[in-house]
Amino acid sequence: MSDNEQHKSHLADKNVFLINSLDYTTHNIHFEKIKLSFKTAYSVLDKIAFFLNKYFDLKQNNNFNFRNIWYENTNKGLKQGLLLKTFNGRPNWSLRGLFWLSKDFSYTNKETFAIEPEADNLKNIRDALEHKFFRVTMMDSKGEIPNVTELDLIQKTIKILKLTNAALAYLSSSIAREEYEKRKNEKKEGVIVPMNMYPLKR
Repeated sequence: MSDNEQHKSHLADKNVFLINSLDYTTHNIHFEKIKLSFKTAYSVLDKIAFFLNKYFDLKQNNNFNFRNIWYENTNKGLKQGLLLKTFNGRPNWSLRGLFWLSKDFSYTNKETFAIEPEADNLKNIRDALEHKFFRVTMMDSKGEIPNVTELDLIQKTIKILKLTNAALAYLSSSIAREEYEKRKNEKKEGVIVPMNMYPLKR
């Protein structure tokens, strides 16, 4: 029994007419949600890169990503290992953890070494989901159209979610450390007015 058959039919899948093309492709909202989760988790990494660029005033150009944001001249600096002075020797262990986590991802084809063995595969799935037609199949199949089995997609989505979760934890901890250092170095003159933030009721 496939993973597809283990889930109850969703309302969006009922009364949907599909032609059996004998390619064992899975079409249902369950796997559409999984594909969306994969894309969203990967996009969080791009948002982290934009945040780092703004927070540390790195002034990187538009060709940066989570993997090369740490280096001078992005891709060229990544190949040569030219770390930005902002990060070189910075005493922030969480930020260093985030830096090493970035090495688990690949954004170009075989141009840089990634620690994670499945980095290229994860990148290819993300690129296919974003820019191509991507099939989820019940079993392995070869062809021109990128595809992955149901179980493989679930496993890889869980992996990218765990990596993204770790990245957010490192980011939160590293920024807390940076803000602590800023407050510690500020002059003790004047009065700091507390500001309470309350959640909005909807």
